Amino acid sequence: EIIEGGQPMLYKLGRHPRELDRYRESVAVMKDSYESVSDYIKVSKFGFDSVVAEGSGKFKAVAPEKLDVTRKLVLNDFPYNFRGGIKHYVYWKLASSDGKG
Repeated sequence: EIIEGGQPMLYKLGRHPRELDRYRESVAVMKDSYESVSDYIKVSKFGFDSVVAEGSGKFKAVAPEKLDVTRKLVLNDFPYNFRGGIKHYVYWKLASSDGKG
């Protein structure tokens, strides 16, 4: 259980070692390939186009003229070690252009 004595034991929500290795490998590839984590999320989760940034040679997200979706609920690509039958979702939200959410 992750609740003991009424207190959350969040350290118990780790990833299985194979999943953790896959996560670390994917993060390394993402950092090598994209200007930022934000660029990666915009391209991979929200379908933004990308261009190769001058200087770094990494992908940079290009905002569409009209943004139809600013929030998404998707299965976690790297789920935590829950017991069988539990699915782990991630809620992604794009920040507004003024940076306030």
